[in-house]
Amino acid sequence: YVERAGMPRKPADLAEHQGIVYRTSAGLQHWRLQKGTAQESILPRSNLIANEYWTIKYFAVAGEGIAYLPHFFTTIECERGHLIPLLDTWESAEKRVSIRISRPHAPSRKMTAFMDVCGRYFSPGFVFTGPRYYVETIFDASQQEKGTEK
Repeated sequence: YVERAGMPRKPADLAEHQGIVYRTSAGLQHWRLQKGTAQESILPRSNLIANEYWTIKYFAVAGEGIAYLPHFFTTIECERGHLIPLLDTWESAEKRVSIRISRPHAPSRKMTAFMDVCGRYFSPGFVFTGPRYYVETIFDASQQEKGTEK
């Protein structure tokens, strides 16, 4: 893709590229990048939208556009030359952890405790993703503990 469309040199350039964008129940995922104290939030134009990272990686490897994926998830593809890191002086401005709960009701006490530990370990910048009703409850509680407002 980059051979055809050119290499983005700064985060703002991403808005002009074909992105392969992740969709959550809350909407499209903006790409949030930081370099020191500077932060950028970009939503690239996209004809490809998916709610699963494997699909996004598949289309990125196929040369369909630029993807915003975790480093650990693309290590092998980068080593083999199927993907290349872009904007390597910038890093993700958020730490995202997805916790999937197989049951349709509220998680067990063990799962709640695990999510609480994750929230403390990854703060600041921790983003809960999961069932919306539960995410909002946990997020509100963690903000109240820290003495901050939503």
